[in-house]
Amino acid sequence: MTVASATATFTTEGYTARVDERYITHYGTIAIDASTDTYATGGLTLSLAAVPGMVNAVPAEVRIWSEAGAATQYTYAYKPGTTIANGKILAYTGDAEVTAGAVPAGVSGDTIKFSATFKKG
Repeated sequence: MTVASATATFTTEGYTARVDERYITHYGTIAIDASTDTYATGGLTLSLAAVPGMVNAVPAEVRIWSEAGAATQYTYAYKPGTTIANGKILAYTGDAEVTAGAVPAGVSGDTIKFSATFKKG
């Protein structure tokens, strides 16, 4: 039996250009599937390929946080991939990554926000 890994998807909520006009930052929300899929050690794939205006640029910086703040026990990090399409979102409880297995309800039910900064041209 093959078990599929859960996926992380995003929606953008706008963007802003930095004052130096060399970077553009997109903001949005990440949703993590709560189906019978699993959390994989090393994180879930988070493709940013659909970010408006980005061709295949790996982001210069990605920040991920829980909108619930201290009300949730989970924190998140981004691990860049070799392309814009194969980065990873990692979930942590305390200092330890969530163990491989069922996606915790606190992760799939969390409101996860992000900012992704890309260098222009």
